[in-house]
Amino acid sequence: LSNAKATEFMSESNRVLQTVQRMGEDPRKVFEYIQEFAHKLAKYRGAKFNPFITQYDVTDKTRLHVIEPPLGSNTYILEYENQLLLLDSGFALYAPEMLQVLHTLFPDFDKREKTMMITHADVDHCGLLSVIKDARIIMNLKSAKGLIRQGDNRADYREQNVDHIGYSRLSRIFSCYEPPEQSRLEIFGADAPDQHPDMMLIHTFTFGDLEFEVYEGCGGHLYGEMIYLCRNPRLAFTGDVLLN
Repeated sequence: LSNAKATEFMSESNRVLQTVQRMGEDPRKVFEYIQEFAHKLAKYRGAKFNPFITQYDVTDKTRLHVIEPPLGSNTYILEYENQLLLLDSGFALYAPEMLQVLHTLFPDFDKREKTMMITHADVDHCGLLSVIKDARIIMNLKSAKGLIRQGDNRADYREQNVDHIGYSRLSRIFSCYEPPEQSRLEIFGADAPDQHPDMMLIHTFTFGDLEFEVYEGCGGHLYGEMIYLCRNPRLAFTGDVLLN
């Protein structure tokens, strides 16, 4: 870590220490978990980054590529002619490894027309947004506001919970996360109410020969969470709202 990041690491570790002491938890147990997380992130860098990759022809013209890294944080890529749609993009820490995977799957990756979307604005789903510079970035207003808060070094929606902020900031540090430039964000769902009790349809779009509906969740996992649904063929990208 740089001196600045090391100082931030110590500050956020102290914040976590105060939080767990206030809650009556054993700080040693908590820091063992944090240490284990950091070691696992480091363990799978370089040659040990060996994701499970599968491909599916979802129509005659569209192929789905599923990239499942060792620590989760999957990336889903829809390929139609010269276009690629990336849904989520994993940890920024693994950007070199992921770029190598992407250039292996698509030797002309740099020449492709690329769009990036997310299921929600957690750092393990947004890692490559700031790395792949020539892609469009499209998301709902709530998620965009969360990323803007990150870029302004303000508490994002997860960090507004005082018990979460230390862990969230440590995750940013460990994973080398940087939010994308605000000017790159393209917004949909601006008319959605601030709060709603059920999943709400906020947007529709087409990619190649697929039609998608975008449903915004109620914030059970993170404020602004989304599910992408294609009814024909039957595809659903659910982020961390629904887990396998």
